Amino acid sequence: MPAKNTLAENFNCATHDALESLASVMQTRGFFTVNQAKSFQIVLRERLPCTVTIQQRMPKSVIYVSANGKHFTINNRAKLVGVNT
Repeated sequence: MPAKNTLAENFNCATHDALESLASVMQTRGFFTVNQAKSFQIVLRERLPCTVTIQQRMPKSVIYVSANGKHFTINNRAKLVGVNT
C-alpha cells in the first residue's frame, strides 16, 4: 500500500471562498473527483473557520482530512466514512 502523501498542510480556510478554492484546485489537479470535492466542501462548511490538512495515498482515492483536531475520511465514492476526534 502506498504511503500517504500530504496535499495541503495547515491550510487556513477562513471563508467559504477559501474552501471552494481549495476544493477546486484539488479537483483541477486531478486529486479529487467532482463528487469528492462536493463532499469535502459540505463536511468542512459547517466547521469554518478552520485549519485543514489533506492526505491521500493515490489520486482520486480515499481522502484523509484533518480540520481543527477532527479527522474525516471521504472514500473514493465521495461518502463520508468516518469522523474521529
